[in-house]
Amino acid sequence: MLNFFATYCMIMIIMLAGLFLFIIPGIYLYIRVIFWNYLIIEEKCPPFKAIQLSWKRTKKQEIQLLKWVATLIIIKIIGILGFIITTPLTIYTEYYIYRKFKYGKQKEHL
Repeated sequence: MLNFFATYCMIMIIMLAGLFLFIIPGIYLYIRVIFWNYLIIEEKCPPFKAIQLSWKRTKKQEIQLLKWVATLIIIKIIGILGFIITTPLTIYTEYYIYRKFKYGKQKEHL
């Protein structure tokens, strides 16, 4: 029984480490390229240029953006039934933050 428990714990640690190694980098990358769509639409950037600009504009803002993304995820989870309200609100908020970054006001608190 002790062997089973010890093995189970090791497997769980391995699984959690694997999830951590894939999820955390994925969240980081998402936060750094979050504005790609607005750059393509508003500034008529080609795809790779949009990714580069988003990466550049979000530099040293990862923690602020992580807080913002986490807040929006919580709002969406709570508002599953209010999908019609939360999705446009999320898009509007994303655009608002994008505009702040575009005009160089990154230093302000979001």
